[in-house]
Amino acid sequence: MNRKLVLSVLIAAVILSACSLTSPQPAMEEVVPTEPPPLPPTVTPLPPTPTPEPTPIPPTPTPEPTQIPPTPEPVEEAEAVEEEAAAEVVEEEAAESSSPALGRRLYATDFYDGWPTIEGDEGSIKPAVGGYLMEMQKHWALWSYTTTLDLDAFYAEIIVSPLSCPAGRTAYGILFQYQDEERFRYFIMSCEGEYFVVDRNLPGGSVLLSGTVPGNVDPTTGKHSLGVLVSSDSLQAFINGQSVGTASLEDYEPLSGDIGLFAESGDQEFSVLYERLEVYEAD
Repeated sequence: MNRKLVLSVLIAAVILSACSLTSPQPAMEEVVPTEPPPLPPTVTPLPPTPTPEPTPIPPTPTPEPTQIPPTPEPVEEAEAVEEEAAAEVVEEEAAESSSPALGRRLYATDFYDGWPTIEGDEGSIKPAVGGYLMEMQKHWALWSYTTTLDLDAFYAEIIVSPLSCPAGRTAYGILFQYQDEERFRYFIMSCEGEYFVVDRNLPGGSVLLSGTVPGNVDPTTGKHSLGVLVSSDSLQAFINGQSVGTASLEDYEPLSGDIGLFAESGDQEFSVLYERLEVYEAD
């Protein structure tokens, strides 16, 4: 009985496995589309183009000239433009009129001859292409003077170009009434846009004049002039020909001395090129 059952199971399994085999698929023949034969070209003769009859062209009438009225400018904008232009004219006239009256020229140099080379660990001064070059490390000051002048009343001016002018108490300018390392005055413009006239009288000292440079002056780049007009009882400072202030010297003892260059560095290294120094009698 068991043998028949086993045999029946085996026969059924063989039948099922035969049915589960994949039926072979017929091979697919690649069909290549056949292009139809080209049709013979059809030529249809065009009818002859008739010659058009000439059409008379009427004369073009001359247009009457038309006057276009000018576009009115807004009143507020026009007034603002006029006010701005007038302000620029006033500034230019003020700058021209503020230039001091000069007398005889006493001294002038482009620093090509006679100015020494001074080098140290903290900085150097030396003749260079275009003028007299000052380079210094941070927190230092350098100055140089003619060794030939001794004046108490004069107008002195330098032409100077900053090469590297970082912020942080870095400044350059003109030395005047120099007597020794403890007694002199100087006028400087800082890279942050301020100016100072200082009376150095060690162990003390005082600021005679200070303020903000004119708005059209960028002390970090370009070429600038700094000048001082000194008399027995007052001094006046100029930046690029514009007067920036006047200080009284009535409370200070009279001072006479040499004239030269002055620069000081702040928190970073600094370099500046002095291009010219001129000194005149005060008229």
